[in-house]
Amino acid sequence: DMVGIPLTAFAFLGGAVAIGVGFGAQNFFNNLISGFIIMFSQPIRPNDIIEIDGMFASVEEIGSRSTRAKTFDNIDVLIPNNYFLDNKIVNWSLTDQKIRLKIDVGVAYGSDVRKVEKLLLKAAEDHSRVLKKPDPFVVFRNLGPDALEFTLYAWIDMTNASSMKV
Repeated sequence: DMVGIPLTAFAFLGGAVAIGVGFGAQNFFNNLISGFIIMFSQPIRPNDIIEIDGMFASVEEIGSRSTRAKTFDNIDVLIPNNYFLDNKIVNWSLTDQKIRLKIDVGVAYGSDVRKVEKLLLKAAEDHSRVLKKPDPFVVFRNLGPDALEFTLYAWIDMTNASSMKV
């Protein structure tokens, strides 16, 4: 009153500041709460292999606001925790460390298909990181435009190997 500024002006200004701080803090608290949900429900854990937006990475650390993952190119990626709750994330190793690889192979027309099958199975059996059980198998998939298309299916244990390396 002494300066001639009405008290309602301070109330209006204080309300505007409070709304601005509230909107600014909304993302912070969203990530913080999402971090606690991830830590307690554990849809992802450290050392899990995740696929996020077509990128494969290993979870290194789950923080209160973001999760740090390392790609197979050795690049650290910081992912806001609310992203895990709002988007589709593939966790390749959540319940089981064993995953099935699918390797597509094309061979020239006229190739001996039984020999192709034997060679693909031998390659899987000779690889030290491919599991013996369940057995690897080969499927003839298609008569492609330039090749006979086969798929080799084999299982690996992600605790000992990376699907990218195998």
